Amino acid sequence: MSVCPFCHQELGTKSLAGHQNLCRMNPKRNEIIKKQKETLRKTLQRKREEIESSEYFTKKIDHKKICKKCGKEYIISCSEYDYEHNYISDFCSSYCSHSFSSSYKKSKTIVCEKCGKQEEVHSSSCRKLCSNCYLEKQKEIKKNKKIKPFYGEELKRNPIIKEKIFYCTYTGNFCKYKNCDCYFQKIGFCVNHSGVTQKFNTLNKYLHFKEESIGDYNLLINEFLYMKYKVQQLIDSGLTTGEVCEKFTGSAKKGNTIFKLLGINVRNLSEATKNSFLTGKHNFCKNQFFTYNFITENHKSWNDHEYFLRSSYEIEYANYLDKQKIDYKVEALRIEYFDTIQNKKRIAIPDFYLPKTNTIVEIKSKFTIDIQNMKDKFKAYQLLGYNTKLIYEHKETNINLITQPKNTIEEKMKK
Repeated sequence: MSVCPFCHQELGTKSLAGHQNLCRMNPKRNEIIKKQKETLRKTLQRKREEIESSEYFTKKIDHKKICKKCGKEYIISCSEYDYEHNYISDFCSSYCSHSFSSSYKKSKTIVCEKCGKQEEVHSSSCRKLCSNCYLEKQKEIKKNKKIKPFYGEELKRNPIIKEKIFYCTYTGNFCKYKNCDCYFQKIGFCVNHSGVTQKFNTLNKYLHFKEESIGDYNLLINEFLYMKYKVQQLIDSGLTTGEVCEKFTGSAKKGNTIFKLLGINVRNLSEATKNSFLTGKHNFCKNQFFTYNFITENHKSWNDHEYFLRSSYEIEYANYLDKQKIDYKVEALRIEYFDTIQNKKRIAIPDFYLPKTNTIVEIKSKFTIDIQNMKDKFKAYQLLGYNTKLIYEHKETNINLITQPKNTIEEKMKK
């Protein structure tokens, strides 16, 4: 008895060498099979080349044949292999082959059962009528045929109302798909309760509802409203949508889904820029949005504070404050005011603020001043308890005594 060294199988009458090469436990089995396939392919290729190189396949001999269409005898040169296997044409020319095929197709004649007219048809046709009688029959069938209403009209005539019931694991209620009294369906949180559990899963993943509320309808409503109030309060406090999302989800990208599910309106672009100016997250810096047509400077104050000044008028006033050693801040405040010209709320950024006297100083020239806009700003400053000062053309002046100059900054830039 011979035993395989890989699988330890008793072979008996089987040959050891053949089993050993193809044994599944043999690590070199795949290599042996590849070698066997290559040797077999090479031998078959060699035999094919030997056969094809023989005269039986290569040597061309003239053979006589008779054309099927015209009956003429013609000579064709081909190998013996092609002649025996009928791999040659049965026609003397292309004209004979085409005419024979067209006549062969319409080789059947039928007699019409209705009018008795004879007509040539395709050999595979099963018609019993001529073409005219067949068309008349088809027209009669179309006239007598009843037109069925499509599915939508059929439903309108015979409406079938199916009231399906849906079980929500979060609310713990059996609800209908239509005309349901569920609070979440009324507010548009879920349309016909399709996918309600999925939406609750996303909210619960990030907002973390209390375990007691899941399965209790009334507690879940209170928890949902509390979470909505909590998120709305954070947005009203001045936080961006990204910052609110980071608090709950850990990333700023998944905010839109939460706000949509809670039914909270997100800020538009103008509201977002206004909020960024109010909270001080966004500041104009040199050459960020546009190139200045005035003299600018990165100024260092007497108490080692660095400020960016936007005009020669501001540089002159800052030098004056440095000589007097007065504490000041540049563009430090963000104050909301109502613009009567544009009829909307805007954000004012005062030029200078003097903390000791609680005074806001605005510095303008005849090219940059807008008197009505400045009056609206001063009104908002005074309502908040700030003292106001306007320096117009290097002089401290009262805003009520100034008239709007003709040469505006837009006209200057056009020149």
